[in-house]
Amino acid sequence: MQIQYKLNVDVGVIYKISPSGKGELVHTFPTEEGLPYGGLTLDAEGNLYGMANEEIFKITPKGVESVLFRFDNPTVTGSTPSSLAIDADGSFYGTTAYGGPGGNGGSAGLGNGVLFKLSPEGTFTALHYFTGGAGGALPNSLALDGNGNIYGFTEDGGDLATCAKYDGGAFSNGGCGLAYKYDKYGNFSVIHSFTGFDGARPQGIPLILSDTVYGATSAGGVFGATEGLDGYGVVFQITANGTETTLHSFTGKDGLEPSTGLIQLPNGDIYGATAFGGHSSLSTNPCKTSGTAGCGVLYKIVLPM
Repeated sequence: MQIQYKLNVDVGVIYKISPSGKGELVHTFPTEEGLPYGGLTLDAEGNLYGMANEEIFKITPKGVESVLFRFDNPTVTGSTPSSLAIDADGSFYGTTAYGGPGGNGGSAGLGNGVLFKLSPEGTFTALHYFTGGAGGALPNSLALDGNGNIYGFTEDGGDLATCAKYDGGAFSNGGCGLAYKYDKYGNFSVIHSFTGFDGARPQGIPLILSDTVYGATSAGGVFGATEGLDGYGVVFQITANGTETTLHSFTGKDGLEPSTGLIQLPNGDIYGATAFGGHSSLSTNPCKTSGTAGCGVLYKIVLPM
């Protein structure tokens, strides 16, 4: 009799924290289910949806997992899903960081990413293939505005020529990223290309208030290369006519590398977080490692009236 052994190493969990602060494990991912990443989406029945490696999964309130879709054809479906949102009809919208025409999912020719729709019945539709350059590359987060329109960011691409003038051409090879809109009629448009001076590498889920987009970039803005980045990042708004305004440009001590999306509280102010910055001047502080690294900050932006 041959004894078979199975390696079952846990690679991640989904957890719940009650209002009283009690933590509870909802689901544990073994190696064969893949490494979960990104945020989770919740439906009206309490089911959770998310991504792990090359798949979209569902977790019931009892913690039972099922795979809804596998990204197994990089040139058509894309590769490495990077965001997911669900509409009122139960359809999913998302992006893959790589893949599309010319993308083979290997170490070369990865493709520039795909914007997709997945119906409740599991039908996959590629809505848009990112083209790189002025058309954007490496899409990350997106949001639905409730009127059938999709807003999102790409980390690379955009106006390469203008971006190349920022801080000695730090982003000249890949671009500073852009914000885009895919409207309910199926039209894709770039609503703003970042230049570095007004931010670079937008991150986090867009915050849509009326017809204005709010977000943050992990780099760009005030000069100062720290922790491998150029600039400390900005918080911005983009109006319906494409006018971009920098609401705040980080300086290091007040934050470095905004790493999350923004949320708005009932009082109208928006909040976010940075991965680094906010360092202490005390030499004994564990966050004062070198330069202006820091352990991050939580910040508030009061919107202009």
